[in-house]
Amino acid sequence: MFLCYVTCAKDISDYNQSNMAHCGDSNVTIRQTPIQAFYAGQSIFITGGTGFLGKILIEKLLRSCPDVSKIYVMVRSKKDKSAATRLDEIFESPVSISIIFHLAANIRFNNDIKSATVLNVVSTRAVLNLAKCMPNLKSFIHVSTIYTNCLVKHGEERFYKYLIKPEEFITLVQTSSESMINETLSRNISQWPNSYTFTKAIAEIVVKNNGESLPIGIFRLPAGTARGMGGQLSLFDRNLAPVSKGLLRFIMCNSDCKSSVTPVDITINALIARAWDVFNQPQRRGDNMLIYNYVSTNDAPLTYGDFFFYAQLSYQKYPIKSCYWVPTLTDPKQSYIYNMHLVRPPITCFNYRFLWKMHRYSTKVYETLSVSMKKYSCKRYFTCFRMWKLYKRIHDYCNSVEYFLVREWTYTDNNVHAMWQSMSENDQLLFNFNLKGFNWLKHVDNIIKGMRLYLFKEDLSTLEASRIKWKRLYWIHHATKFVFIFIVV
Repeated sequence: MFLCYVTCAKDISDYNQSNMAHCGDSNVTIRQTPIQAFYAGQSIFITGGTGFLGKILIEKLLRSCPDVSKIYVMVRSKKDKSAATRLDEIFESPVSISIIFHLAANIRFNNDIKSATVLNVVSTRAVLNLAKCMPNLKSFIHVSTIYTNCLVKHGEERFYKYLIKPEEFITLVQTSSESMINETLSRNISQWPNSYTFTKAIAEIVVKNNGESLPIGIFRLPAGTARGMGGQLSLFDRNLAPVSKGLLRFIMCNSDCKSSVTPVDITINALIARAWDVFNQPQRRGDNMLIYNYVSTNDAPLTYGDFFFYAQLSYQKYPIKSCYWVPTLTDPKQSYIYNMHLVRPPITCFNYRFLWKMHRYSTKVYETLSVSMKKYSCKRYFTCFRMWKLYKRIHDYCNSVEYFLVREWTYTDNNVHAMWQSMSENDQLLFNFNLKGFNWLKHVDNIIKGMRLYLFKEDLSTLEASRIKWKRLYWIHHATKFVFIFIVV
Protein backbone atom coordinates (compact mmCIF):
# COMPACT_ATOMS: atom_id res chain seq x y z
CA MET A 1 0.00 0.00 0.00
CA PHE A 2 1.39 3.37 -1.01
CA LEU A 3 -0.28 5.14 1.91
CA CYS A 4 2.20 4.41 4.69
CA TYR A 5 0.73 7.00 7.00
CA VAL A 6 -2.32 7.31 9.23
CA THR A 7 -4.06 10.34 10.61
CA CYS A 8 -3.90 11.40 14.19
CA ALA A 9 -6.51 13.97 15.24
CA LYS A 10 -5.73 16.25 18.12
CA ASP A 11 -8.41 18.54 19.52
CA ILE A 12 -6.51 21.71 20.24
CA SER A 13 -9.28 23.48 22.14
CA ASP A 14 -7.07 23.33 25.22
CA TYR A 15 -4.58 25.48 23.39
CA ASN A 16 -7.12 28.10 22.35
CA GLN A 17 -6.43 31.51 23.74
CA SER A 18 -8.92 34.20 24.56
CA ASN A 19 -9.05 37.22 22.31
CA MET A 20 -8.88 39.42 25.40
CA ALA A 21 -5.65 40.99 26.63
CA HIS A 22 -5.36 42.47 30.11
CA CYS A 23 -3.82 45.96 30.15
CA GLY A 24 -3.68 47.41 33.65
CA ASP A 25 -7.19 47.45 35.04
CA SER A 26 -8.99 47.25 31.70
CA ASN A 27 -9.66 44.48 29.24
CA VAL A 28 -8.81 45.36 25.67
CA THR A 29 -10.35 43.34 22.86
CA ILE A 30 -7.81 42.19 20.32
CA ARG A 31 -9.37 41.71 16.90
CA GLN A 32 -8.36 38.81 14.74
CA THR A 33 -6.28 39.52 11.69
CA PRO A 34 -7.71 38.45 8.30
CA ILE A 35 -5.49 35.36 8.24
CA GLN A 36 -6.39 34.42 11.83
CA ALA A 37 -10.07 34.84 10.97
CA PHE A 38 -9.59 32.55 7.95
CA TYR A 39 -8.22 29.76 10.16
CA ALA A 40 -10.73 30.24 13.00
CA GLY A 41 -12.94 27.19 13.46
CA GLN A 42 -11.24 25.27 10.64
CA SER A 43 -10.12 21.63 10.61
CA ILE A 44 -6.66 21.24 9.10
CA PHE A 45 -5.19 18.10 7.57
CA ILE A 46 -1.37 17.92 7.39
CA THR A 47 0.59 15.21 5.62
CA GLY A 48 4.23 15.02 6.67
CA GLY A 49 3.32 16.56 10.02
CA THR A 50 6.05 14.65 11.86
CA GLY A 51 8.77 15.95 9.56
CA PHE A 52 10.88 19.06 10.01
CA LEU A 53 8.54 21.46 8.20
CA GLY A 54 5.43 19.79 9.60
CA LYS A 55 6.46 20.19 13.23
CA ILE A 56 7.20 23.88 12.83
CA LEU A 57 3.96 24.40 10.87
CA ILE A 58 1.92 22.86 13.70
CA GLU A 59 3.83 24.90 16.28
CA LYS A 60 3.14 28.15 14.39
CA LEU A 61 -0.55 27.34 13.88
CA LEU A 62 -1.01 26.65 17.60
CA ARG A 63 0.75 29.86 18.58
CA SER A 64 -0.63 32.27 15.99
CA CYS A 65 -4.01 30.80 15.02
CA PRO A 66 -5.45 29.82 18.44
CA ASP A 67 -9.01 29.39 17.20
CA VAL A 68 -8.26 26.51 14.85
CA SER A 69 -10.74 23.73 15.60
CA LYS A 70 -8.73 20.57 14.87
CA ILE A 71 -5.44 19.53 13.34
CA TYR A 72 -5.22 16.09 11.74
CA VAL A 73 -1.66 14.86 11.35
CA MET A 74 -0.73 11.93 9.13
CA VAL A 75 1.89 9.64 10.68
CA ARG A 76 3.36 6.24 9.94
CA SER A 77 1.45 3.07 10.70
CA LYS A 78 2.01 1.00 13.83
CA LYS A 79 2.98 -2.66 13.95
CA ASP A 80 -0.37 -3.84 15.27
CA LYS A 81 -2.49 -1.65 13.00
CA SER A 82 -2.24 -0.95 9.30
CA ALA A 83 -2.43 2.52 7.83
CA ALA A 84 -5.93 1.82 6.51
CA THR A 85 -7.20 0.61 9.90
CA ARG A 86 -5.93 3.62 11.78
CA LEU A 87 -7.21 5.86 9.01
CA ASP A 88 -10.71 4.47 9.49
CA GLU A 89 -10.52 4.73 13.27
CA ILE A 90 -9.18 8.24 13.61
CA PHE A 91 -10.03 10.02 10.39
CA GLU A 92 -13.69 8.99 10.28
CA SER A 93 -15.21 11.98 8.50
CA PRO A 94 -13.11 13.64 5.78
CA VAL A 95 -15.93 16.06 4.99
CA SER A 96 -15.00 18.04 8.13
CA ILE A 97 -11.61 19.01 6.72
CA SER A 98 -11.39 22.53 5.29
CA ILE A 99 -7.65 23.14 4.84
CA ILE A 100 -4.95 20.73 3.62
CA PHE A 101 -1.18 21.09 3.71
CA HIS A 102 0.43 18.32 1.69
CA LEU A 103 4.03 18.30 2.94
CA ALA A 104 4.74 14.56 2.89
CA ALA A 105 7.57 13.56 0.57
CA ASN A 106 10.74 11.54 0.47
CA ILE A 107 13.58 14.03 0.04
CA ARG A 108 16.39 11.50 -0.34
CA PHE A 109 18.28 12.29 -3.50
CA ASN A 110 19.56 8.73 -3.98
CA ASN A 111 16.23 6.91 -3.73
CA ASP A 112 15.39 4.41 -6.45
CA ILE A 113 12.77 5.59 -8.91
CA LYS A 114 10.05 3.19 -7.71
CA SER A 115 10.26 4.30 -4.08
CA ALA A 116 10.45 7.97 -5.01
CA THR A 117 7.41 7.64 -7.29
CA VAL A 118 5.29 5.94 -4.64
CA LEU A 119 6.13 8.51 -2.00
CA ASN A 120 6.13 11.67 -4.11
CA VAL A 121 3.72 11.02 -6.98
CA VAL A 122 1.23 8.28 -6.10
CA SER A 123 0.67 9.64 -2.59
CA THR A 124 -0.03 13.10 -4.03
CA ARG A 125 -2.70 11.64 -6.30
CA ALA A 126 -4.26 9.84 -3.32
CA VAL A 127 -4.45 13.01 -1.23
CA LEU A 128 -6.04 14.84 -4.16
CA ASN A 129 -8.67 12.11 -4.50
CA LEU A 130 -9.34 12.37 -0.78
CA ALA A 131 -9.69 16.15 -1.10
CA LYS A 132 -12.43 15.70 -3.70
CA CYS A 133 -14.54 14.05 -0.99
CA MET A 134 -14.36 17.19 1.17
CA PRO A 135 -17.20 19.59 0.25
CA ASN A 136 -16.05 22.07 2.90
CA LEU A 137 -12.53 22.35 1.53
CA LYS A 138 -11.40 25.98 1.43
CA SER A 139 -7.72 25.63 0.54
CA PHE A 140 -5.19 22.96 -0.45
CA ILE A 141 -1.46 23.73 -0.50
CA HIS A 142 0.86 21.28 -2.23
CA VAL A 143 4.46 21.78 -1.12
CA SER A 144 6.93 21.23 -3.93
CA THR A 145 10.60 22.09 -4.52
CA ILE A 146 12.07 25.04 -6.37
CA TYR A 147 14.24 22.55 -8.26
CA THR A 148 11.44 20.74 -10.06
CA ASN A 149 12.44 22.58 -13.20
CA CYS A 150 16.17 22.81 -12.60
CA LEU A 151 16.74 21.95 -16.27
CA VAL A 152 15.90 25.59 -17.10
CA LYS A 153 18.00 28.50 -15.84
CA HIS A 154 15.06 30.76 -15.00
CA GLY A 155 12.10 29.37 -13.10
CA GLU A 156 8.71 31.00 -13.56
CA GLU A 157 5.56 30.64 -11.48
CA ARG A 158 3.82 28.40 -13.97
CA PHE A 159 3.50 24.77 -15.02
CA TYR A 160 6.07 23.21 -17.32
CA LYS A 161 5.40 20.52 -19.90
CA TYR A 162 7.19 17.16 -19.90
CA LEU A 163 7.35 14.39 -22.46
CA ILE A 164 5.90 11.75 -20.15
CA LYS A 165 2.32 11.72 -18.89
CA PRO A 166 1.84 11.14 -15.14
CA GLU A 167 -0.66 8.29 -15.45
CA GLU A 168 1.51 6.43 -17.95
CA PHE A 169 4.49 6.99 -15.71
CA ILE A 170 2.68 5.64 -12.62
CA THR A 171 1.51 2.56 -14.55
CA LEU A 172 5.03 1.93 -15.78
CA VAL A 173 6.48 2.17 -12.29
CA GLN A 174 3.85 -0.09 -10.77
CA THR A 175 4.14 -2.80 -13.42
CA SER A 176 7.83 -2.82 -14.38
CA SER A 177 11.17 -3.63 -12.82
CA GLU A 178 13.68 -0.96 -11.83
CA SER A 179 15.91 -1.75 -14.80
CA MET A 180 13.00 -1.62 -17.23
CA ILE A 181 11.90 1.74 -15.81
CA ASN A 182 15.37 3.22 -16.14
CA GLU A 183 15.70 1.91 -19.67
CA THR A 184 12.31 3.28 -20.75
CA LEU A 185 12.71 6.66 -19.07
CA SER A 186 16.44 7.14 -19.49
CA ARG A 187 16.05 10.13 -21.78
CA ASN A 188 13.53 11.83 -19.48
CA ILE A 189 15.11 11.07 -16.11
CA SER A 190 18.59 12.08 -17.24
CA GLN A 191 17.49 15.71 -17.50
CA TRP A 192 17.07 15.84 -13.72
CA PRO A 193 19.93 15.35 -11.22
CA ASN A 194 18.08 12.80 -9.07
CA SER A 195 14.85 10.89 -8.56
CA TYR A 196 13.59 13.42 -6.00
CA THR A 197 13.47 16.44 -8.32
CA PHE A 198 12.11 14.31 -11.18
CA THR A 199 9.23 12.81 -9.21
CA LYS A 200 8.36 16.17 -7.62
CA ALA A 201 8.13 17.63 -11.13
CA ILE A 202 5.74 14.85 -12.17
CA ALA A 203 3.78 15.40 -8.94
CA GLU A 204 3.09 19.00 -9.97
CA ILE A 205 1.48 17.77 -13.19
CA VAL A 206 -0.58 15.33 -11.12
CA VAL A 207 -1.80 18.32 -9.09
CA LYS A 208 -2.66 20.19 -12.27
CA ASN A 209 -4.54 17.28 -13.86
CA ASN A 210 -6.37 16.07 -10.74
CA GLY A 211 -6.94 19.33 -8.90
CA GLU A 212 -8.72 21.47 -11.48
CA SER A 213 -11.89 21.72 -9.41
CA LEU A 214 -10.09 22.23 -6.10
CA PRO A 215 -8.98 25.45 -4.38
CA ILE A 216 -5.35 24.47 -4.66
CA GLY A 217 -1.99 26.19 -4.92
CA ILE A 218 1.62 25.01 -5.26
CA PHE A 219 4.32 26.27 -2.92
CA ARG A 220 7.85 25.71 -4.25
CA LEU A 221 10.60 25.72 -1.61
CA PRO A 222 14.38 25.47 -1.79
CA ALA A 223 15.77 21.97 -1.41
CA GLY A 224 17.06 22.75 2.07
CA THR A 225 15.89 25.23 4.66
CA ALA A 226 17.89 26.59 7.56
CA ARG A 227 16.65 27.46 11.01
CA GLY A 228 18.29 29.52 13.71
CA MET A 229 18.17 28.86 17.44
CA GLY A 230 15.53 26.28 18.26
CA GLY A 231 15.07 22.64 19.11
CA GLN A 232 14.49 21.61 15.49
CA LEU A 233 17.45 21.33 13.12
CA SER A 234 16.91 20.99 9.39
CA LEU A 235 18.84 18.72 7.06
CA PHE A 236 20.66 21.82 5.85
CA ASP A 237 21.74 22.65 9.42
CA ARG A 238 22.87 19.10 10.12
CA ASN A 239 25.01 19.07 6.99
CA LEU A 240 27.20 21.75 8.58
CA ALA A 241 28.11 19.29 11.33
CA PRO A 242 31.01 17.58 9.47
CA VAL A 243 32.53 21.01 8.82
CA SER A 244 32.22 22.07 12.45
CA LYS A 245 33.92 18.83 13.48
CA GLY A 246 36.80 19.43 11.09
CA LEU A 247 35.92 16.31 9.11
CA LEU A 248 34.75 17.97 5.89
CA ARG A 249 37.38 20.38 4.53
CA PHE A 250 36.78 20.32 0.76
CA ILE A 251 33.50 20.59 -1.09
CA MET A 252 32.63 20.93 -4.76
CA CYS A 253 31.05 24.37 -4.90
CA ASN A 254 31.08 27.64 -6.83
CA SER A 255 31.38 30.31 -4.15
CA ASP A 256 29.99 32.98 -6.49
CA CYS A 257 26.67 31.19 -7.01
CA LYS A 258 23.67 32.43 -5.07
CA SER A 259 21.98 30.05 -2.69
CA SER A 260 18.18 29.97 -2.61
CA VAL A 261 18.02 28.70 0.98
CA THR A 262 15.38 30.32 3.22
CA PRO A 263 15.00 30.32 7.03
CA VAL A 264 12.34 27.79 7.89
CA ASP A 265 10.55 29.97 10.45
CA ILE A 266 9.90 32.59 7.79
CA THR A 267 9.08 29.90 5.23
CA ILE A 268 6.33 28.52 7.49
CA ASN A 269 4.82 32.01 7.80
CA ALA A 270 4.66 32.14 4.01
CA LEU A 271 3.11 28.67 3.86
CA ILE A 272 0.32 29.61 6.28
CA ALA A 273 -0.41 32.79 4.35
CA ARG A 274 -0.57 30.84 1.06
CA ALA A 275 -3.66 28.93 2.13
CA TRP A 276 -5.41 32.20 2.88
CA ASP A 277 -4.35 33.70 -0.45
CA VAL A 278 -5.51 30.67 -2.47
CA PHE A 279 -8.94 30.88 -0.80
CA ASN A 280 -9.22 34.57 -1.68
CA GLN A 281 -8.52 33.99 -5.38
CA PRO A 282 -11.13 31.47 -6.59
CA GLN A 283 -10.49 32.52 -10.19
CA ARG A 284 -7.00 30.97 -10.05
CA ARG A 285 -7.79 27.34 -10.84
CA GLY A 286 -6.63 24.75 -13.36
CA ASP A 287 -3.92 25.97 -15.74
CA ASN A 288 -4.09 29.36 -14.00
CA MET A 289 -3.43 27.77 -10.61
CA LEU A 290 -1.47 29.85 -8.13
CA ILE A 291 2.18 28.80 -7.99
CA TYR A 292 4.60 30.47 -5.57
CA ASN A 293 8.38 30.46 -6.01
CA TYR A 294 9.67 31.24 -2.54
CA VAL A 295 13.42 31.90 -2.65
CA SER A 296 15.91 34.31 -1.11
CA THR A 297 17.85 35.07 -4.30
CA ASN A 298 15.78 38.16 -5.23
CA ASP A 299 15.23 39.94 -1.91
CA ALA A 300 18.08 38.65 0.27
CA PRO A 301 20.81 37.24 -2.00
CA LEU A 302 23.39 35.05 -0.31
CA THR A 303 26.29 33.47 -2.17
CA TYR A 304 27.77 30.19 -1.02
CA GLY A 305 31.04 31.99 -0.50
CA ASP A 306 29.40 34.48 1.89
CA PHE A 307 27.60 31.69 3.67
CA PHE A 308 30.80 29.71 4.27
CA PHE A 309 32.56 32.88 5.38
CA TYR A 310 29.81 33.64 7.92
CA ALA A 311 29.94 30.04 9.11
CA GLN A 312 33.70 30.29 9.54
CA LEU A 313 33.27 33.34 11.76
CA SER A 314 30.61 31.55 13.80
CA TYR A 315 32.80 28.47 14.22
CA GLN A 316 35.44 30.65 15.82
CA LYS A 317 32.95 32.19 18.26
CA TYR A 318 31.13 28.95 19.06
CA PRO A 319 33.56 26.06 18.43
CA ILE A 320 32.66 22.43 19.04
CA LYS A 321 34.57 20.85 21.91
CA SER A 322 34.51 17.42 20.28
CA CYS A 323 35.99 18.61 16.96
CA TYR A 324 38.87 16.66 15.39
CA TRP A 325 40.43 19.56 13.50
CA VAL A 326 39.98 23.28 13.12
CA PRO A 327 36.92 23.90 10.91
CA THR A 328 37.96 25.00 7.42
CA LEU A 329 36.23 24.62 4.08
CA THR A 330 37.79 25.03 0.64
CA ASP A 331 35.75 25.17 -2.54
CA PRO A 332 37.20 24.50 -6.00
CA LYS A 333 37.27 28.12 -7.06
CA GLN A 334 39.63 28.93 -4.22
CA SER A 335 41.82 25.83 -4.42
CA TYR A 336 44.86 25.65 -6.72
CA ILE A 337 44.45 21.88 -6.72
CA TYR A 338 41.08 22.15 -8.43
CA ASN A 339 42.40 24.75 -10.87
CA MET A 340 44.83 22.18 -12.28
CA HIS A 341 41.80 20.97 -14.24
CA LEU A 342 38.36 22.45 -14.87
CA VAL A 343 36.88 25.20 -12.74
CA ARG A 344 33.75 23.13 -12.26
CA PRO A 345 34.87 19.55 -12.86
CA PRO A 346 32.46 16.62 -12.61
CA ILE A 347 32.41 14.48 -9.52
CA THR A 348 34.40 11.73 -11.23
CA CYS A 349 37.38 13.85 -12.30
CA PHE A 350 40.87 13.33 -10.95
CA ASN A 351 41.10 16.34 -8.69
CA TYR A 352 37.95 15.57 -6.75
CA ARG A 353 39.04 11.97 -6.27
CA PHE A 354 42.40 13.29 -5.14
CA LEU A 355 40.81 15.54 -2.52
CA TRP A 356 38.54 12.73 -1.40
CA LYS A 357 41.62 10.53 -0.96
CA MET A 358 43.16 13.32 1.10
CA HIS A 359 40.12 13.08 3.38
CA ARG A 360 40.37 9.32 3.61
CA TYR A 361 44.12 9.08 4.01
CA SER A 362 44.29 11.84 6.60
CA THR A 363 41.59 10.04 8.56
CA LYS A 364 43.42 6.74 8.17
CA VAL A 365 46.67 8.28 9.42
CA TYR A 366 44.87 9.83 12.36
CA GLU A 367 43.18 6.58 13.28
CA THR A 368 46.32 4.50 12.75
CA LEU A 369 48.23 6.71 15.14
CA SER A 370 45.39 6.49 17.64
CA VAL A 371 45.35 2.71 17.37
CA SER A 372 49.10 2.55 17.85
CA MET A 373 48.98 4.80 20.88
CA LYS A 374 46.28 2.64 22.41
CA LYS A 375 48.19 -0.56 21.67
CA TYR A 376 45.78 -1.75 19.00
CA SER A 377 42.83 -1.89 21.34
CA CYS A 378 39.52 -3.15 19.99
CA LYS A 379 37.88 0.10 20.92
CA ARG A 380 40.21 2.00 18.58
CA TYR A 381 39.51 -0.45 15.78
CA PHE A 382 35.78 0.14 16.15
CA THR A 383 36.41 3.88 16.21
CA CYS A 384 38.37 3.59 12.98
CA PHE A 385 35.56 1.62 11.37
CA ARG A 386 33.02 4.23 12.45
CA MET A 387 35.18 6.98 11.01
CA TRP A 388 35.34 5.20 7.66
CA LYS A 389 31.56 4.84 7.62
CA LEU A 390 31.17 8.48 8.56
CA TYR A 391 33.41 9.62 5.71
CA LYS A 392 31.46 7.42 3.33
CA ARG A 393 28.28 9.25 4.35
CA ILE A 394 29.99 12.62 3.98
CA HIS A 395 31.23 11.68 0.52
CA ASP A 396 27.76 10.49 -0.54
CA TYR A 397 26.26 13.76 0.65
CA CYS A 398 28.83 15.88 -1.22
CA ASN A 399 28.14 13.82 -4.31
CA SER A 400 24.36 14.33 -4.06
CA VAL A 401 24.43 18.12 -3.58
CA GLU A 402 27.23 18.97 -6.00
CA TYR A 403 24.81 19.60 -8.86
CA PHE A 404 23.12 22.39 -6.88
CA LEU A 405 26.27 23.95 -5.43
CA VAL A 406 27.98 24.62 -8.76
CA ARG A 407 24.95 26.13 -10.52
CA GLU A 408 22.80 29.19 -10.11
CA TRP A 409 19.18 29.80 -11.06
CA THR A 410 16.99 32.88 -11.19
CA TYR A 411 13.30 32.88 -10.35
CA THR A 412 10.15 34.88 -10.85
CA ASP A 413 8.33 35.46 -7.56
CA ASN A 414 5.55 37.89 -8.52
CA ASN A 415 2.83 35.87 -6.78
CA VAL A 416 4.81 35.94 -3.54
CA HIS A 417 5.15 39.73 -3.64
CA ALA A 418 1.52 40.23 -4.68
CA MET A 419 0.35 38.22 -1.68
CA TRP A 420 2.57 40.23 0.66
CA GLN A 421 1.03 43.46 -0.61
CA SER A 422 -2.48 42.10 -0.06
CA MET A 423 -1.85 41.29 3.60
CA SER A 424 -2.83 43.64 6.42
CA GLU A 425 -0.16 45.30 8.53
CA ASN A 426 -0.98 43.05 11.50
CA ASP A 427 -0.73 39.93 9.36
CA GLN A 428 2.59 41.14 7.98
CA LEU A 429 3.85 41.35 11.55
CA LEU A 430 2.35 38.04 12.65
CA PHE A 431 3.21 36.06 9.51
CA ASN A 432 6.27 37.92 8.30
CA PHE A 433 7.94 36.26 5.31
CA ASN A 434 9.48 39.35 3.73
CA LEU A 435 13.19 38.62 3.28
CA LYS A 436 14.28 42.15 2.35
CA GLY A 437 17.08 43.25 4.65
CA PHE A 438 17.42 39.81 6.23
CA ASN A 439 20.53 39.52 8.45
CA TRP A 440 22.27 36.37 7.23
CA LEU A 441 25.31 36.83 9.48
CA LYS A 442 23.14 36.80 12.60
CA HIS A 443 21.13 33.90 11.26
CA VAL A 444 24.18 31.75 10.56
CA ASP A 445 25.38 32.58 14.08
CA ASN A 446 22.11 31.20 15.43
CA ILE A 447 22.38 28.08 13.26
CA ILE A 448 25.83 27.25 14.65
CA LYS A 449 24.71 27.94 18.22
CA GLY A 450 21.63 25.77 17.74
CA MET A 451 23.67 22.96 16.19
CA ARG A 452 26.15 23.13 19.04
CA LEU A 453 23.42 22.94 21.67
CA TYR A 454 20.86 20.57 20.15
CA LEU A 455 22.94 18.33 17.89
CA PHE A 456 26.18 18.01 19.85
CA LYS A 457 24.61 18.60 23.30
CA GLU A 458 27.24 21.17 24.27
CA ASP A 459 25.87 23.99 26.41
CA LEU A 460 27.54 27.31 27.26
CA SER A 461 29.44 25.78 30.18
CA THR A 462 31.79 24.08 27.68
CA LEU A 463 32.33 27.16 25.52
CA GLU A 464 35.54 28.37 27.18
CA ALA A 465 37.18 24.94 27.00
CA SER A 466 36.06 24.65 23.36
CA ARG A 467 37.70 27.96 22.49
CA ILE A 468 40.95 26.90 24.11
CA LYS A 469 40.92 23.69 22.05
CA TRP A 470 40.07 25.62 18.90
CA LYS A 471 43.12 27.88 19.36
CA ARG A 472 45.35 24.85 19.81
CA LEU A 473 43.97 23.16 16.70
CA TYR A 474 44.28 26.42 14.79
CA TRP A 475 48.04 26.61 15.36
CA ILE A 476 48.45 22.88 14.69
CA HIS A 477 46.58 23.39 11.41
CA HIS A 478 48.89 26.18 10.25
CA ALA A 479 52.00 24.37 11.46
CA THR A 480 50.95 21.34 9.44
CA LYS A 481 50.46 23.47 6.32
CA PHE A 482 53.90 25.04 6.82
CA VAL A 483 55.56 21.66 7.15
CA PHE A 484 53.76 20.33 4.09
CA ILE A 485 54.79 23.35 1.97
CA PHE A 486 58.38 23.05 3.25
CA ILE A 487 58.52 19.37 2.26
CA VAL A 488 56.99 19.99 -1.19
CA VAL A 489 59.24 22.94 -1.96
